[in-house]
Amino acid sequence: MNHLTAQQSSLTSTSTLEDLHIPRLDRSEPLCECVRNAVRFYLQHLGDHAVGDLHGFVMREIERPLIEEVLGFTQGNQSRASAMLGLSRTTLRKKLALYQTLGGGADDAPDRNLPQAQD
Repeated sequence: MNHLTAQQSSLTSTSTLEDLHIPRLDRSEPLCECVRNAVRFYLQHLGDHAVGDLHGFVMREIERPLIEEVLGFTQGNQSRASAMLGLSRTTLRKKLALYQTLGGGADDAPDRNLPQAQD
């Protein structure tokens, strides 16, 4: 994977918003504004590079931390997490398996690993 910083002039489809070192925003800012600012930052730093499937890229960037945080909040209880997320338990488990297959997250911190299943 090509890890990028805000100072580098090129982006790849495998780079993540985390790779761009977006400054932390005020936590009181609505989620939609955080996403808006992150996407704006990404678009402003594209340069001449073509982008495809921006929607899929952003959804992949958001989904994993969303699931991780909800599972952490529910202390790993997949039934509660799936209800909070509006997903079936089967869909949640498929997503968990996918993310565990893909390996570590953007920061690879041990405390960010997906919690073990509890029902």
